[in-house]
Amino acid sequence: MGISTQGVAARPRSAIKTALSGKSAVWYKCFEGTGSDLVDTLGNGPTLTFTGGTSEWTNEGWLTPDNSLEAQDTSTSLGDIFKLSDAAQIIVCLDHWVASAATAGQNPFAFSFGQVTGAGSDGAWGVHVLDDSTPTLRFEFAPTGGTRTLSSATGALTQSQRNFCVLDWQLDAPSQQWYVNGQTNGTGTTDALASGDRVGNSPTGGFVFAARWGSSGIDSRLADSDAGNRIANVFFLKLSEVDTTLASEIASDMNDMRGDLSYKVLDKINKVA
Repeated sequence: MGISTQGVAARPRSAIKTALSGKSAVWYKCFEGTGSDLVDTLGNGPTLTFTGGTSEWTNEGWLTPDNSLEAQDTSTSLGDIFKLSDAAQIIVCLDHWVASAATAGQNPFAFSFGQVTGAGSDGAWGVHVLDDSTPTLRFEFAPTGGTRTLSSATGALTQSQRNFCVLDWQLDAPSQQWYVNGQTNGTGTTDALASGDRVGNSPTGGFVFAARWGSSGIDSRLADSDAGNRIANVFFLKLSEVDTTLASEIASDMNDMRGDLSYKVLDKINKVA
């Protein structure tokens, strides 16, 4: 169950950063409203500076990409978070708004780590908006020594409204599940990954936000297929042991809070991350 907005509002927002400080997590709220920098609220990841874009802060409380906007980090500063050789589970959260179905052939990405186009590069992974009459989010990955694979689980999005999305990927028990707006929204499985074949171990290229790493740089952006895409509250958490209930609790609580991490969930994360 979620907790009341009044209960959370009465506590300092700084407690969010304190509870997750030093954990394998980043949280880009995308609430800046001005400028070209996206700051990790938790202080673990680098500041992402986006290039291009003329209408990124048109919608209050969102980053609204256009066809030339992306933010990227080619250093190794995100490596410990996104390289999953020591992970049993990864949870990805984001608020997403899509105005219409994606244009066929674009598959714009909310984010990617490493090259995820064509055959894919060893260790690459990311989340993209699937081309379909009903827009959905899908997880995509390329294990070390493997081939690019689309997850069997997708998160269907409701058009023209806020969708709070949580991806729960348990690497050891190979299951994937999407939650959208607090509800289970797609489940699937993949072959188990050996420790040496973990996604994120050795990807070519760095991290890209609101775009996709292709074989020769950026080759798709979040607004390439639909100018109505918006994104906020992008949160990544890597766990060293599987917690079978944490993702659903985050999905329920954050949907209730419309983007605020509840303290009940934070307490649990602090124990297992």
